[in-house]
Amino acid sequence: MSAGYELEITVVKQTGFCDEGINEGAKWYIGEDFKCPAGMCGAAWASMYYKLWAMRFGAVHPWMEKQGKPDLVNAVCPDVACPRVFEIRRVKEKYHG
Repeated sequence: MSAGYELEITVVKQTGFCDEGINEGAKWYIGEDFKCPAGMCGAAWASMYYKLWAMRFGAVHPWMEKQGKPDLVNAVCPDVACPRVFEIRRVKEKYHG
């Protein structure tokens, strides 16, 4: 596998109670193994997987450039009872794969 970027996922907004115990400010790092990190809800991981994969390999979508944030994208949790907004940030350092 070719080299990719590390990613940082942060819960930046939350409304309601999360059954998985995830709260605003929670943070995870995704490295070379690209696995759902401990403490991350599987449904949230699945909902943002395609964005994580694209960000991992340097994708920059037009709206990211337009907002002046080419290394940042948001994702939302699919739980409508406890909506959470996740910020996915590309870490500048690449790991070696």
